[in-house]
Amino acid sequence: MKMSKKIWVNLSLILILIAGLFFMINKQYHKKEDLYSTQTSPAQLKKDIEKKGDVFAYYYQINCVHCQKVSPYLIPLGKKQNIEFEILNLEKYKKGWEEFRILQTPTLVHYKDGQEVNRITGEHSEKDYKSFFKNN
Repeated sequence: MKMSKKIWVNLSLILILIAGLFFMINKQYHKKEDLYSTQTSPAQLKKDIEKKGDVFAYYYQINCVHCQKVSPYLIPLGKKQNIEFEILNLEKYKKGWEEFRILQTPTLVHYKDGQEVNRITGEHSEKDYKSFFKNN
């Protein structure tokens, strides 16, 4: 009887740990999903680049390891700017690679008056992106 009780206690603890781990993973997944909640399409991005004064466009891929590292600080940082910040998923819109001359992800491009002004490509630190926004 004692052995049976120990087994049940241990199984209960394991189930609680597994449930907690599942909850944490699920919460983390939804947190990442929220980062990309305000995505644009290539057609909308083209319109905005042509019509709006300043636009920053962030080109990424969901499965890009570098994008996964950069997005959690770049997207909130971009949204804090007092100008348009748009996000384009190049996995979903494959024509965007050629259309916007993107060679790798992540890429952040600053457009002004319909023209590209500057870009930063690849994985960079939060400090580098802050500097990019400040200098553009």
